Amino acid sequence: MQHPYEKAADEPAAKPAGGTVGPGRLQSAFLAAVYDDGFRALRAATLSACLEGDPRPLTDQAAPRPEPAPMSPSPWRSRAG
Repeated sequence: MQHPYEKAADEPAAKPAGGTVGPGRLQSAFLAAVYDDGFRALRAATLSACLEGDPRPLTDQAAPRPEPAPMSPSPWRSRAG
């Protein structure tokens, strides 16, 4: 899986996949495959799709997710003091 990864990693450096996945996000997404065999098949299929010109699996797995809005204090909670 190393050679296809390196080949796929070269492209996001020049043009981020889906406009959002650059080399750092690619590395973060694939790091899990190093430590957990359960991720390897999914990441291999993702690499294959990227190398065939389809960035969707990669952007689905590695694109930044919007952070949820911070929760405001409950108006029902009593305030001490």
